[in-house]
Amino acid sequence: MISLETLPAPARQAFQDLQAENARLQRIVQLKDEQIQLLNFRLFGPKSEKLSSAQIPLLLGEISLTAGEVATEAERPEAEKQNLTPRAKRPRPHHPGREKLPAHLERREHLIPCGPQDCHCDQCGAERPVIGYETREELACEPATFWVRVVKREKRGSHCLEEQGVATAPAPAQIVPKGKLANEFIIEVLAQKYQQHQPVYRQQAVLADNHGIELSRKTLTEAILAAGSLLRPVVQAQKAQLLAGGYVQADETPVPCQTPEKTGRNHRAYLWEYSAPGRRRF
Repeated sequence: MISLETLPAPARQAFQDLQAENARLQRIVQLKDEQIQLLNFRLFGPKSEKLSSAQIPLLLGEISLTAGEVATEAERPEAEKQNLTPRAKRPRPHHPGREKLPAHLERREHLIPCGPQDCHCDQCGAERPVIGYETREELACEPATFWVRVVKREKRGSHCLEEQGVATAPAPAQIVPKGKLANEFIIEVLAQKYQQHQPVYRQQAVLADNHGIELSRKTLTEAILAAGSLLRPVVQAQKAQLLAGGYVQADETPVPCQTPEKTGRNHRAYLWEYSAPGRRRF
């Protein structure tokens, strides 16, 4: 094997230049492999693993390194290579704080006393005074409350003559006469169905599962129909106002409907909406 010392100076310099060029080309090949790996990782790897915007220019700029720069970088001590520039801390935005709960809600205080071991002094045994409270607010609620109203209509008998009979207090007006559902209960069913879009069968399931109240769907449906029948005068007034215009606009919407005539599938029903120019729809 020929020693470098036996070669003339120009040959030794050419050989050293070839070694530096070889190191530079190997570095470029390694960099290309890393770029291919990065490209594959971006295409097929998890989306959460990403390089920062500051790393991409450095990675692409490594191709233009010269042989001298590669040799200088290789001669640097290991401690200097690992001494990276510390990452600047991002300024923490000012937090506006927790949003306060509505002021119109009722405040109910819930006092949590200290334990018995904290109520008396360990030295003298005297009771420790209360100096304040650690206070916080939380939004609470109570489940829907149901009760049975027992309606007792007073009955009065005859005072001195049998012909006077028995006098009974008049019955209050009900949406469903002599029904077992109170007016406010029916109004709640209507609000749940038409404001909260909760169908009757789901209300029936909620009452049974959460409150132990068993009501048939027929009972709830009849109550809704009875409440709707009370609105017929309003419908007639709206109809008269609608027909008083020059022409009427109509919109037809198909809706599925369950009927006893068809089993296994719904009946195709229609919902018609009428309106007049410049007036509300009915």
